[in-house]
Amino acid sequence: MTSFRPGYNNNQQQQQQEEHSDDEKIESPVTLPAKITSVQVQKKHKDRYSLFADDQFLIGISEDTLIESNLKKGDAVDEGTFENLIKTEYKSKLRFWLIDRLASRDHSRAELYRKAVQKGYDKNLTNALLDQLESADYLSDERFTKAFVRDKHKLNKWGPRKIQAALQQKGITSDVAKKELDNQLDKQDLYKQAKTLLQKKRNRYEREPDFMKRKQKMMRFLAGRGFSGDVLFNAVDDVLEAWK
Repeated sequence: MTSFRPGYNNNQQQQQQEEHSDDEKIESPVTLPAKITSVQVQKKHKDRYSLFADDQFLIGISEDTLIESNLKKGDAVDEGTFENLIKTEYKSKLRFWLIDRLASRDHSRAELYRKAVQKGYDKNLTNALLDQLESADYLSDERFTKAFVRDKHKLNKWGPRKIQAALQQKGITSDVAKKELDNQLDKQDLYKQAKTLLQKKRNRYEREPDFMKRKQKMMRFLAGRGFSGDVLFNAVDDVLEAWK
C-alpha cells in the first residue's frame, strides 16, 4: 500500500499519488477530517492545483478534478472525500492520457486499450472511458481503418492482404477491414501499382538468368507486399513480357 507522509515534500507526495493503481489505497498525509485552508495553482503546471488542509499539503489535482469535486477553501475533507478525490484524479489522468494518444494519431479501440493496460491502467475504467470517447466521436475504428488503408496503400505500397493482416493485429474486425479495402482499393489500380513495384527492381531480377526462378522471385516479392490472385499473376506476366 502506498502512503503519503507529512515529512515528504509536495513533489514526492504527488509522484506517489500519480504512480498508484486504481485499486491501491492512498493514505492521506493529513489527519482527517480536516478543513481546506488553501487552494494554490502549481508553479510548473498551471492547470493543476495543490490542496492544503490544516495548512499541510493534502493532494495535487487537475483543474477538472477540482471543478468536479467543487471543493473550496473552508470545506471539510473526510476519508470518503479524500478517496473520491483520488479516484476522480485517477480517472482524469487516464482520460487525458487516452486523448493525448489520439491527438498524436488515430488509434483503433483495441490498440488504445492494449496500450493503456500495458501502462498499468485499470481495465474496466479504460473500457468505460473508451466507450465515452467513442460516443463523443474522438475514437472510431471506421475512421482509423480508412486512414490506415489509405496510408499503407499510397505511402507504403502495400497490397490488400498485408493491410488486412496489419488491421487484424490492431483489433479491427474482418468486416470493417474488408469494407474499407473494397472502397479504396480498385483492382486496376492495384495491378498498376504491382507493375510499378516490379519495374523499380528490374535490374535485380534481370540478374537471375533462369526465367522460372526470376518469375518465382517476382511473385514472392509481390506476395510479401500483400498482392495476390489475378493482380499478382497478371502483373508478373505482363512485366516479364515487356522485358523481352
